[in-house]
Amino acid sequence: MGSSEPRYASAAPRAWLAPLLALALACQDPDAGSCPPAPPAASEAPPPVSELAGVEQPDLIGDFEVVDPSADITPSLEGLVTTLSDLPVPVTRLTMRYVEHFGTSDKGRQAFFERFHRSSRYQEHFARKLRELDLPEDLMWLAAIESGFNPQAVSPAGAVGLFQIMPVTAERFGLAMGPELDERRSVVRSSDAAFSYLAILKEQLGSWDLALAAYNCGEGRLLEAMDAARNKLGLEPHAPVAFHELASQKVLPRETAHFVPMIHAFAIVVSNRQLLALDDEQPYDPLRFTEIAVPAGTRLGVIAKAADISIATLREHNPDLLTDRLPPGKGDLLVQIPTDYVEQTLAALPALLEREAELPVSPPLSSVVVDAQADEKPRTAGIMKKKNDAAEVAKRLLDPVSSRPNTYQLASGVFVELKDEPLEALELSARVVVVDPTNDRKPTGKSHELEVRKVKPAELDEALRQLKKDLQRTLTGPAALDLREHLAGRRRGLYARRGRADVFAALSQRAFPEGHPMAGALLVGTTDRDDDPFLEIEPPWALEATVTVRGDVTPETTGLAVEAALRGVFEPEKLAKSAFAGRVALGADAKDLLIGWASPPLRDKDETAMHVAFLLACQPKLGVAYKALRQGQSIAAEVACALELSPQATVGWIAAKPIEPATISDVEGAIDAAIAKLVSIGPTDVDLEAARAALKITIARERELAKLRGIPRGWVVRNGQRIRSKLKDVDTVDVMNAAKVLFAKEHRVVVTGG
Repeated sequence: MGSSEPRYASAAPRAWLAPLLALALACQDPDAGSCPPAPPAASEAPPPVSELAGVEQPDLIGDFEVVDPSADITPSLEGLVTTLSDLPVPVTRLTMRYVEHFGTSDKGRQAFFERFHRSSRYQEHFARKLRELDLPEDLMWLAAIESGFNPQAVSPAGAVGLFQIMPVTAERFGLAMGPELDERRSVVRSSDAAFSYLAILKEQLGSWDLALAAYNCGEGRLLEAMDAARNKLGLEPHAPVAFHELASQKVLPRETAHFVPMIHAFAIVVSNRQLLALDDEQPYDPLRFTEIAVPAGTRLGVIAKAADISIATLREHNPDLLTDRLPPGKGDLLVQIPTDYVEQTLAALPALLEREAELPVSPPLSSVVVDAQADEKPRTAGIMKKKNDAAEVAKRLLDPVSSRPNTYQLASGVFVELKDEPLEALELSARVVVVDPTNDRKPTGKSHELEVRKVKPAELDEALRQLKKDLQRTLTGPAALDLREHLAGRRRGLYARRGRADVFAALSQRAFPEGHPMAGALLVGTTDRDDDPFLEIEPPWALEATVTVRGDVTPETTGLAVEAALRGVFEPEKLAKSAFAGRVALGADAKDLLIGWASPPLRDKDETAMHVAFLLACQPKLGVAYKALRQGQSIAAEVACALELSPQATVGWIAAKPIEPATISDVEGAIDAAIAKLVSIGPTDVDLEAARAALKITIARERELAKLRGIPRGWVVRNGQRIRSKLKDVDTVDVMNAAKVLFAKEHRVVVTGG
């Protein structure tokens, strides 16, 4: 019986090598008629970036059927392909048709020559980087399809550089973007970001073809496609779905469906280029460079003169530099210098910089223009500024809601509806609608309305203060109870499918005991996606609060007054005490361990440090507790962790299942020792920087997946901006202090069960 499992690429030679050797010998004679077409000349100019929407190959029935190339070879490739790539993904019929395109057609061979020749500048650097990361080296051919190995490539959608990085991805991985410096064009920075992103996608999605697909169409779009494919195939929610199944079900964009086979095919042709007569001399020497620190604002001409190279050569090594000098600022910037010229550069540059500093510097043209405009109409500019102050502040603090006319959303999440009507007095009202955060924010049928208040304009501030108190009591009282009751029912069903229902219910009961304002709440528990370290127990945005003001109102006056009055409206007037330490044993034969720490709710001033501290404790590959359980001799399986947030409490937890012969006690001891070390010693500078980067990635991922997860994008963006604004200021002492609060022994609850 034939196996239905996908066949994966292999680097082993095929049985059909013998006829190929005869062909190779025959082709030593230039008159041999059986030789493949002569390779076209390589193009010296950067090739235009082709569209990726599968333009080279039409769609055919069976394109995404998995095949064994040794048994089901494309006729024109018979004997010409003996080695596949090191990408462990299934080969489909479409993959082999792209191999045929790049390897035998005139147009495809020309495209291959141009891209492969340009890659010779970067192959050495990329291969070394991929080996260091323990990733397949053939991932570098992503750049062949994305940009044709042109670092200056720009797509109509705004993707830039060798790896066509979009602005949101650049921000996610900390790449600078601006008129003077765009690190998406940098050979070093862009490859670091692209390969790190692919590694994250592979870890999240489980296979390299899915990772490459998500790189092309986005994680959110791919996850939606996987859900759609499961529905079409009649699979259970969260069941594995392969890339070729997504493509065959036509739930992916056509560009993405062809993108992965094109990369795989290019890699296969690279491995067989000699046999395909595509192996002529590479026209470019590899870029070999060393980074040196150069003061900000230095002219490129000065650096090139010190290195005794042309500015064109300097720019080729630094395609991210967009003007004739390094960006201004404090400190030094890293510049790539050809390795053979580094010593000369370091010897000559100081004197040239000193001489440069003595020369008079003309102000940039932009500065002259601005100064001239300011001198021409100084008073008018000042008057206009004063007039626009209120409008600018309103624009910054009030976010218009496109789907609701005359409605704005505040940073707190409250909606403000301003109805400009000819009324003698102002009318204030408020309404809270309870929505389902687990089901696309659909109303649950529960709502609460505050009575209408009529006030004089001069009494607005006092009326808003009273409205805030009443709204606050509603949000933290009856509306919160409605949301809690609804979520508890939903989570019991989720627990039943995910497992560990008993231990999470027990931890919830200890964290929110009888008499606690959140009594009856259930923790979210283990999530469907492992990349979700920060969860909301009862999301404030699930209580849609709308304040309506009727009368003589404007955003600049009434809207700003409401914004100022309602800050902190979701926060309780009085905080509950955190749960005390304890242990809960659910049965004598324990197989699951859940350790939780209940601490006060996060506040703006310390939330960023708390997030960093939690990642350093628990994040996979980075967290000390995770390393203690999973690195070296693993003593636990199914390790999961999260920091669950609410207005009344923060609960961090780690769940694990011991691997025999390790016991519950062994796992608990390893976690406690790791946390104690973090609290007492703190992270290294390297670990702290890695945690900062991981938090940036998490924030960016939350923003990208906001719609898919049913979270208001504006809410996610504002939270992310607030957390990131303080990230660079978080130091080792901040992390240690945050860890002491998060993992306080007096609030540690241990639950065993299974």
